[in-house]
Order: sequence, then C-alpha cells, then structure tokens
Amino acid sequence: MNYYEKIKTLCAEHNIKISALEKELGLGNGTISKWKNSVPKHDNLQKIADFFGVTVDSFYETKKSPPSFDGEQVAMTLSAEELEFISAIRQYGDNPVFQAALQGVISAFSFRRKDQAKANAEK
Repeated sequence: MNYYEKIKTLCAEHNIKISALEKELGLGNGTISKWKNSVPKHDNLQKIADFFGVTVDSFYETKKSPPSFDGEQVAMTLSAEELEFISAIRQYGDNPVFQAALQGVISAFSFRRKDQAKANAEK
C-alpha cells in the first residue's frame, strides 16, 4: 500500500476528506494525491501522523522480500532513510551529475572499509 492509500484509509476511518486534511495541515491542494507514486517529506508525514494520532513509522512499513536463504525467506522492513534514498535514486537516477556524486560516495566508503580492514589486520 502506498502513502496515498494509507492516508486515504485514515481519512475514511476518521470521516475527513483528503482536501480538508490538506487544508488543515497547510499542505497545498493535491499534495497528498501526488504521493501515489512518490515519497513525501518526513515532516509532512509527521504532521499527518500527529493529526491522526499514529506513528510516522506506520507509514514506512514497506516490506521487501529478499531471495531465500537456506530455503527460508526473510522479510525486511525498510527505514525512512532507505525509502528516501530509493526515492532520490528514482527521481534523479538518470542525471549524470547525481550518478557521478553517488559513485564518488560509494567509492569513498569502499576505500574507507578497505583501510579499516587493513588497520585491523595489522593489530
């Protein structure tokens, strides 16, 4: 279930229209409907969570099933940061500047990990 569907369900349970919720929270008209295919900002989800008396984490319960491990399938929950990162990749992934920056970060952490492993081996 995407963010929009979760919010739509909460609105139905509390007998409030999405447009009224947007107005109440100071969100632009149609903002919530845009979340059918995108990840909203954390602070906007916090406003909605506070309004309905739920946790922000309830919006992030997106399950991902990785490949089987020894015949068992393990479910993983993605964090808010992971979802935001995935959203950024989807939004900017075709941009060469974004790709270069991301590759630079990956390379830096890869070298750092190798340096730490080398330092630990020398101890």
